[in-house]
Amino acid sequence: MSSSSIFISLARMHHISNLSKFRRLKRFAMQSSVSGFTGKPGILIFHGTKESNKTFLEHAKGLRYLDFRHVDTKSFTRNGDLRLADGKHGLEEVTNTSDLVVKLDLLGEKEWFRKKMGMQKGAVQIHSNILPVKVLPTRSRQMHDMYATSRQATSSCSR
Repeated sequence: MSSSSIFISLARMHHISNLSKFRRLKRFAMQSSVSGFTGKPGILIFHGTKESNKTFLEHAKGLRYLDFRHVDTKSFTRNGDLRLADGKHGLEEVTNTSDLVVKLDLLGEKEWFRKKMGMQKGAVQIHSNILPVKVLPTRSRQMHDMYATSRQATSSCSR
């Protein structure tokens, strides 16, 4: 496969937490012959042929993840022999966004990723295809945090 026929895609969704859906997502990546990363909070970045990326996106949309959005696809020019997830078909889990950004920096795709995700330094980026962030007043945020903490404590006690 020549480098001109490889495309990199970025998709975003609500948190990837349902283990059954997550296993199916990883299986779809293998079946579609794409290589990539999945990270928290709900980021998919992968590459393959244009057709394999399209197939994988269709399967991923079929899982009905909350707020699933295909953010971008572009031609992927490899930086030497470096590839996403070492070019192995499937998805490699990345524990957090900063680890993902480090991996993308090695591939020369950090700025593209940051721009498409609205993470550019020094400027607030607003994209219609990025999930909006609900900003709560300080008091409301404190109440929300207290409620979330009490719900976590209640759910851990009931196990």
